[in-house]
Amino acid sequence: MTCPRVKSAFIATTLLIAGGFITSASGETPKTIQPGKLTIAMNGDMPMTQLKDGKLGGTDGELFGTLLAQKTEHNWHSFADMKGHSVATVTGFTLVPELKKVDGIGEVKLYDTSDGVMQDLIAGRIDMAILDPPLMQYAIKEHPEWKLHQVALDPEPDKYPIMSTKYNVIFGVNKEEPELAEAMNAVIRDIWKECINVKTMANYGLGDKSWFIPPPKNPRVGVDRKADYAAPTADHCFK
Repeated sequence: MTCPRVKSAFIATTLLIAGGFITSASGETPKTIQPGKLTIAMNGDMPMTQLKDGKLGGTDGELFGTLLAQKTEHNWHSFADMKGHSVATVTGFTLVPELKKVDGIGEVKLYDTSDGVMQDLIAGRIDMAILDPPLMQYAIKEHPEWKLHQVALDPEPDKYPIMSTKYNVIFGVNKEEPELAEAMNAVIRDIWKECINVKTMANYGLGDKSWFIPPPKNPRVGVDRKADYAAPTADHCFK
């Protein structure tokens, strides 16, 4: 299991591809299991992904670094703020070993599910929680009576590199299917251009511009991105 999937807005990418709108630059349909459609696997965590009434929905992509979920009466935002406090997350998240080493942290509580974390946060049995940011934000939107909010954690990359960075979520494509990869990239470019990601995420309480700021350093550069690659932005969607 990975860390909270800090990701940004490739939302309708899967919706459009799975809906049969995928074509290559040459206009031909790339090779897929079902012609014109992309077969995918997903875990069904909302607001990222869901299958409801036979339709695929939700958001997915690349988002932010670590956010601290807490009661609205607090504004904890630093590693120093964890001193003497209990912080909860889910067993298996990649940040767990680093979280346990935070100077002066009161207690690190691990849960099997995100629901268990949220229940204890609401009940006041823990002080802070680190979960999948869009999952937490969606819960906050749906339940304002919980009086919770998320606050960005001030980064300290020298001491806590895992919790001080943003992460990338990528679609893995067979290297022998370059036309499929290009067709998917074309859909993604249109989504950013037409602000479909911004509009869709706003429906789930994730409409703030901060959700669409890419990581300062892209680890894919030099791997499957050219040296001059620049991540897409949604600046034009907020003018």
